[in-house]
Amino acid sequence: MPNNRTKLLFVLFLVYCLPNFGQVSMNLLPPPPFGVTPANVLDPVIINGSKGSYRAYLIGSVSDMSGHELVEFRTNFFSVGTGVTKVNYNEIGLIYKNFMDLEFQGSFERTRYFPIGEFNLCATLIQFESEKVLAQTCVPTHVLPLQPPRLVYPIDSAKIKTTDPIFSWLPVTGPGASQSTIRYQITVKQIIDGQSSSEAIYSNPDLLTADNIPNTFYPYPSTSLNNLEYGQQYVWQVKAYSGDYVLGQSEIWIFKPVMDSIRPPKPMDSSFAVPAKVLDGGIHYAIEQLRFKYDGTYTSKQLDFKIYDNNYAEIKGKKARLWQNYGNNKYSIELGKIKGMKPNNNYLLVLTNEKGEQYFLRFRYLKKALAN
Repeated sequence: MPNNRTKLLFVLFLVYCLPNFGQVSMNLLPPPPFGVTPANVLDPVIINGSKGSYRAYLIGSVSDMSGHELVEFRTNFFSVGTGVTKVNYNEIGLIYKNFMDLEFQGSFERTRYFPIGEFNLCATLIQFESEKVLAQTCVPTHVLPLQPPRLVYPIDSAKIKTTDPIFSWLPVTGPGASQSTIRYQITVKQIIDGQSSSEAIYSNPDLLTADNIPNTFYPYPSTSLNNLEYGQQYVWQVKAYSGDYVLGQSEIWIFKPVMDSIRPPKPMDSSFAVPAKVLDGGIHYAIEQLRFKYDGTYTSKQLDFKIYDNNYAEIKGKKARLWQNYGNNKYSIELGKIKGMKPNNNYLLVLTNEKGEQYFLRFRYLKKALAN
């Protein structure tokens, strides 16, 4: 998918290589198929072919394909000098936005994005003093249905028994959403007494912000300078990006690490460990081999698994191909045969099933049995 810089260069190529018969012309960058916002109406490229400058403002309008106007925006005035001006309406500021359609308004105010449908986006440049129309441009767009990331764990208002949880969420889904280009950002913040989850996520300093995450899980780093504390409440949220476009953001959930006063987490030392959707801080001792069980729901399907180290880097060494059958499957992976695996280090096994659901298993790779 081309980014905004590529699109801008394309627009400038058209401007300078095609004949220009007016003093002022204007172009809107092609909107994305999802994540359309007022910026796609109010951030045009303006070309002033005259030697003078103008004070001007923009009227941006969105209408459906039958011509019914849905919303109108007006910016504050700004200067249009000779040559090329790339508008950023956030820097200029809005004077007003006027909704003519309640359904469109409700959807936009909930998500801050234009809803699914086909629309015509138009921008009109008006000289401030004379109210003369200097230029106008329109571009059609088809906004595809898109499901933003949805949080999975820790669930909302959960009490968890660890201070280094593995956060997980469901991926962005919908037509046009290419998983290979989507990246995620996770934010974790502390809640101050009396705050709502929204107030905390938008006002408080970050405890953790991690960008450019290609997967739908992220372990809280145990080496973080801002460690989580037992008894304290936290909020977390995930945003999704594709190139320069924001695809959406999740809801905001609260969680609270708590101490288990009855039975603290112990290392899991069963012969075959069972990966789980959530982890409580336990760790499996893998002596030479990683043995685990998985309940398959399809037959003759290759099991998709990856191994990550403590720094969230994937172990790229060649791994055995594992196949799943319907029902309970038992696996044994020879860890010493995987390049990059180091004894006495902790690792994370991640399984992904056919529905995109993920299962996790923390384990420590040991070369010999623990002493009694």
